Amino acid sequence: MKGVQTTSIQAAEGSTQAARAVEELAELVMQLSDSVTDFKLPEDD
Repeated sequence: MKGVQTTSIQAAEGSTQAARAVEELAELVMQLSDSVTDFKLPEDD
């Protein structure tokens, strides 16, 4: 039973780390998007 608990804790920690990584990635995407706004080419008609 201890093994199941340990595995559950590790899985929860892994999920938390993944969620933080996705959050950081989303922030970087927003920053990148903001940084290239002035460099966008005009759309073709």
